[in-house]
Amino acid sequence: MEKVVDYSLEWDINPNRPDSWRIVITTAKHDTPFKLPINSPEEFLAAAYMLSKSSVYYDLNTGLLVVPQRPAGT
Repeated sequence: MEKVVDYSLEWDINPNRPDSWRIVITTAKHDTPFKLPINSPEEFLAAAYMLSKSSVYYDLNTGLLVVPQRPAGT
């Protein structure tokens, strides 16, 4: 997993197609951004909420964003 250091929203010319929207992330180990497709407004809101956290990682094997869980009481 790699720490996400920057993110943005990108879209193609036809923003009405669901597959034309993407979240673009840059990780600490890669200068080349990863483009994650967005399939619904709910998916975008969930990803934006996750990316607003201080520690978000990108799992290269699954293509998922991961927010590490903290032990209870910390």
